[in-house]
Amino acid sequence: MPQKKFLSLTCPVCETKLKLVETITYVVCPSCEAELNVTNDEGKDHLESVETAEAARFSPQERELILINAKIRAKDDRYGMGCAIATLVIAGLASISMVFALDYHLTFLLDLTVFGSLVSLGLVLVLFTSASNHKTQPLARQREQLLTAIGQPSGAEIQDSKA
Repeated sequence: MPQKKFLSLTCPVCETKLKLVETITYVVCPSCEAELNVTNDEGKDHLESVETAEAARFSPQERELILINAKIRAKDDRYGMGCAIATLVIAGLASISMVFALDYHLTFLLDLTVFGSLVSLGLVLVLFTSASNHKTQPLARQREQLLTAIGQPSGAEIQDSKA
């Protein structure tokens, strides 16, 4: 079976880097949902927005908003992955300790493991949530300003309308 060849192309709307199989001729950008055709001009492949695609027509402010949302998502994903790994390590260590405690009938070790695991998981939750919020707050404020400038309801306005 022949090996697949990939193209590394950039979305012309939001500048997201995309890796596509060479045979693909049409794609929707996962970041901004712009409809794109893969074209080849003079032996060089590139992405071109589909003229009839309404999603491909963004103002500079809307493009900046797309980029900010992508940055927030990336930071949240990074902290989410860190939280997941820390939780997995804590659960693994707690499992090993519990097996040891049960094998040797050490109830104090079992109690200590359960208590220590719950405290550790609580700390992980607090630390990762506060670190994530600290890193994304400036981006969130920038997003709110752009939403106001564009005329879309911000998160605060959406909450007010639900109340």
